[in-house]
Amino acid sequence: MKTVSFTLNHAEAVLDAWNHSMGFILPITPRLFKQNTTDERSFCPHSSFAAVENGEVVGAVIAKRWPGETFGYHPGGDVGWINFLFVKEGWRGKGIGSQLLKEAEDSLREQGCARIHLGRDVQHFFPGVPLELTESIDWFKEKGYQSGEVVFDMIQKMEECLTDLSIPQDQNFHFKRGQSGEEPALILFLQEAFPGRWEYEVRSLFERGGDCKAISADMAR
Repeated sequence: MKTVSFTLNHAEAVLDAWNHSMGFILPITPRLFKQNTTDERSFCPHSSFAAVENGEVVGAVIAKRWPGETFGYHPGGDVGWINFLFVKEGWRGKGIGSQLLKEAEDSLREQGCARIHLGRDVQHFFPGVPLELTESIDWFKEKGYQSGEVVFDMIQKMEECLTDLSIPQDQNFHFKRGQSGEEPALILFLQEAFPGRWEYEVRSLFERGGDCKAISADMAR
């Protein structure tokens, strides 16, 4: 088994294996994967690796490191993140995950990272290791990671949603779908009400060609 620098050429095999065994926690589409990894400016190609055996991709680790202040947002120059670490079924227990993690850690350390978080990165898949993955939590603890506060990303299946989605009526304001061309107004609102990460993520979406209409469409899905 050898490790090579991770590229999008490895993504299809990794996602197929992930969705087969872990999709019940979070199914990951190619679009979401690209958005949260290689399209994100904090993606660290020097610290992200794929494990390959006889041409088969059997695991991968995606690491991130903040490149510097962007749109006024800077979570810390000495912080690294493990955004994604996965080994295919049938290949676990062979030290592949340990090797991938070590290579990512060593590379992040060489780049000045003094702390590494599991998840919690900008454009993350998880805010940490899911609580239901008890074996994974124990595995990371054996590697020296410590549990922190419990953070929740909340998910609702729309076909099971019982929430009243009707638009409230108020004479002082009105609700409508976002439209292309309203991006400056949204940025101004975020600067005033939610400066920092939320503003950064929306600005990043616009930078990649998205618009207010895309935000409403994403929310609708």
